[in-house]
Amino acid sequence: MTLLSGTRLGPYEILAPIGAGGMGEVYRARDTKLDRDVAVKVLPPHFAQDQDRLARFEREAKAVAALSHPNILAIHDFGRHDGTTYAVMELLEGNTLRERLAGGALPQRKAVEYAAQIASGLAAAHDKGIVHRDLKPDNLFVTSDGRVKILDFGLAALVEASPEDLSHSPTRERPTDPGTVLGTAGYMSPEQARGQKADARSDVFSLGCVLYEMLSGKRAFRRETTAETLTAILREDPPSLSEVTPPLSASLERMLLHCLEKRPEDRFQSARDLAFDLQAMSDATGSGTGGRTGGPMPTRGRLRWLWPVATMTSLCVAAGALLVRGPVSPMDDRRATFADIALPPGVRPSDLLSDMCLSEDGRRVAFAGIDKQGGRIWLRDVDSGTTRSLSGTQNARPVAWSRDGRRIVFEANGTLKSLDISTEVLTPLATMPRGGGWGLGSGSLNQAGDLVYAQWGLFHIKESGGDATVIALPDPELGEVYFQAPQFLPGGRQYLFSVAGLTPEKSGVYVGTLGTATRRRVLPSVSWAAFAPQGYLLSRRGPALFAQRFDPVRLELSGEPEQILEGVADSIFPTVWVGGDTVAFVSGVTPRSQFTWFDRSGREAGRVGEPRTIGSFDLSPDGTYVVFSDSIPGSLWLIDTSRDNATRRLTDGELDADPRFSRDATSVMFGSGLAGRRGLFRMSLSSRDRVPVLSAPPPMAGTLPGQIYMHDWSPDGRSVLYQDVENNVMSIPITGGEPQLIAKSTGGFGVNQAHFSPDGRWVSYNSDETGREEVFVTPFPPNGDRFQVSTGGGVQPLWRGDGREIFYLDLTGNLVSVDVVPAAAFSTGPLRVLFHTGLISPGTQVEDYEVTADGQRFLIGLPAAGSAPAELKLVFNWPALLGRQKQTRSASGPPS
Repeated sequence: MTLLSGTRLGPYEILAPIGAGGMGEVYRARDTKLDRDVAVKVLPPHFAQDQDRLARFEREAKAVAALSHPNILAIHDFGRHDGTTYAVMELLEGNTLRERLAGGALPQRKAVEYAAQIASGLAAAHDKGIVHRDLKPDNLFVTSDGRVKILDFGLAALVEASPEDLSHSPTRERPTDPGTVLGTAGYMSPEQARGQKADARSDVFSLGCVLYEMLSGKRAFRRETTAETLTAILREDPPSLSEVTPPLSASLERMLLHCLEKRPEDRFQSARDLAFDLQAMSDATGSGTGGRTGGPMPTRGRLRWLWPVATMTSLCVAAGALLVRGPVSPMDDRRATFADIALPPGVRPSDLLSDMCLSEDGRRVAFAGIDKQGGRIWLRDVDSGTTRSLSGTQNARPVAWSRDGRRIVFEANGTLKSLDISTEVLTPLATMPRGGGWGLGSGSLNQAGDLVYAQWGLFHIKESGGDATVIALPDPELGEVYFQAPQFLPGGRQYLFSVAGLTPEKSGVYVGTLGTATRRRVLPSVSWAAFAPQGYLLSRRGPALFAQRFDPVRLELSGEPEQILEGVADSIFPTVWVGGDTVAFVSGVTPRSQFTWFDRSGREAGRVGEPRTIGSFDLSPDGTYVVFSDSIPGSLWLIDTSRDNATRRLTDGELDADPRFSRDATSVMFGSGLAGRRGLFRMSLSSRDRVPVLSAPPPMAGTLPGQIYMHDWSPDGRSVLYQDVENNVMSIPITGGEPQLIAKSTGGFGVNQAHFSPDGRWVSYNSDETGREEVFVTPFPPNGDRFQVSTGGGVQPLWRGDGREIFYLDLTGNLVSVDVVPAAAFSTGPLRVLFHTGLISPGTQVEDYEVTADGQRFLIGLPAAGSAPAELKLVFNWPALLGRQKQTRSASGPPS
């Protein structure tokens, strides 16, 4: 049946046919209620008599309507009119991917970008328990602005959805009968070809087929007949891409083959993991999808207690992308060999790759990893290629290996524990002093079991445990910020450690001795070094790794430093680890962020300033100024968007962060992390005078100097929200008075992102007290009440200028809106997803976005083009790298 122009289906007026498929005909139509053009999909009348086809059609409409994602075709309505069954969808302008591929293969950059968007859309569907089961170029649409939309969920199945998931999808179906083959030959997974149950990993296989075709212009498993095609899917590998297309990167080809594994358990275990990896690769190739396309992009994921430090979350995301198929090959004694570190499917590193350590012999890597069950320590055996989690290490990070490799010391919630990795017996060691707030925990064990531990300062814990003894603290007068990377030297009494300073000149590598406070500098202007048992000191200088002869007895360097590696990630934190003849290192560059405007539909609307390393930031109430902190040395900067993004520095390298505008945008309040001057300050933008507002509390017995963090400034300018040393959110009048508890920490990093409502009557914040991060609102002044706003996870709540709307980010990077109902008691309306921001794992403690007062524009800090994600690598037999520069110079002759 073909509908004529002018035919009415309820409020929809048919304008013209668009196309037809196995599940119905599609028309351009006019929505007379909302005065907009839509697409209407109509099920032919004789199909409507077929109960199976009708059920599938209704299932498609309901399944898609349950989703809200920029990479999935939106369903607006569903109904029947005079015996005609129809679904109303958004109207798209562009072409199907099949039409795009008519001209042959796509550029590698574009293929990866499209695949990342498809994976992001599939991940959203899989989160709702919906599997597509018929992914192919015909069911993928590329809009005129470059966004990929997944179409036709006519074969979608609700699989193994929990009751909570099903509550979001109004349809429930029986699993497909075993032996029934659904899908399209050439793109279906092996399990579908066998008539077995399909799950999310089946869509991953189909996406692998689509990606193969985008890269090569040829179908991965096309044969003369359907039977031969299905046989190829079951038994054969597709032709190597090197045979049909220009050379691909090894990482991309590995990723593609991982999608096309015959056994589901050997593939990526989720589309979200695949999306992470594709977007990391997309950024590396400079596609710059940003928020415009809706595909995932790495987020900074900064930790508030690290202040304005440029973080390494994008490095973590890329590390998860480097999947090695099988164990690492044995070391070649004659030369250095390289390998990538593989992570299990579904596991990603913690926010900082520094949360790891390498065993003494270099054959085991312990790292803090996160999966659906939360964070814990994972153990990677280099030789066997196996990875397993360690029980009893929830929310922990590794600190040090014992010399014999049998035990690992880790820190969790301020307590140090020792774990025997064979018996999994836990032994408490010490409770660390509160306060400090700077530096990552790291340590070293000697043969006697003494532990030297660094977190802001240096501590000594005896083998038997007990109180931690302070060895040394940074000296602010010398420009020292924190200590890190202690390592016992042979003999077990002296130890190497590194000092991170405000400038390279304030940094250095020192040797200390147990039982004394004396220290001796052995290497100036370097913020990280490690001793290698071959008698070398390895140090990172910028993006290069150097080796220099070092006598651990005389504590003397000899000879000239020799560069052995380049492309090492340059950070204030360790990005290199040494064990035996193995070096583990992070390659790549420090990620930079680009401030980018978006409207409520997710369309990009301009950029602000140049790409920078951004810590925390704020937008002035009128939207014309942006104030932000950069990485160490922690300066504050101001951007005037009304004057062609003019940028000027406000403070000069004083560990300043968390700036917040006053309501008239004439001054800012911020926090300072500089030892000896920790607290909150107010600064006039015209005079730049720094006025103290609130000082961090002095150290008490058993504590380190306190650290407090700025959250928000009240609308009347009289009160400030801050985070105290216990990670509670407090308020205090800036003219003096007693602090009030707003939200109490439940452990970990506590509550974060607290903001006053525009009328000052409420405070919003995010907290993990329910087991995951959620958004809450509590009255101000506090009375003990609180209201949960988000339901499926949320962070970074912000208010519209009139207080009638709250925005927040869900845990997948969607920007969510909820109306606030004006009443004496707090209440909200239904949640709405506005668009996907392009952030993969929004930060729980430092903002990734701001919103204008009218709620119409959003300023998002997205990874900038050129911020290439890094790889986490191992180098075996690293001493073989020595002498290469001399050999190169000798081979090329004397310099001219």
